[in-house]
Amino acid sequence: MRTMAEQLSAAMRGSDMLARFGGDEFVMVGIGPLLQNDGESVVKDLQQRLSAASVLEAELPDGRKISYAGASVGMVCLNPDDTDLDDALQKADASMYRVKMARQQRVETS
Repeated sequence: MRTMAEQLSAAMRGSDMLARFGGDEFVMVGIGPLLQNDGESVVKDLQQRLSAASVLEAELPDGRKISYAGASVGMVCLNPDDTDLDDALQKADASMYRVKMARQQRVETS
């Protein structure tokens, strides 16, 4: 988990915050674009950077290697005045599961 946290942190902007939410889940919080701007491009860019940063190759003490293709990164752009912490986490979790399902569908059709 430490390696993953370091890799994710390196891909974030200086003003972003990262926290381990539990198990193998992390939460990133950052300032988005101004309300009149489209946040989708910012969300897409961060999602791609964090997904790429979560790719992991590690060697275990016994010499075996682990290759991890990367995390399913779900992101949302929310106005903090219109949501609370539980709602934001629920929406981000739903976004993550949509990404996970899309990845599984791509693997099944390959």
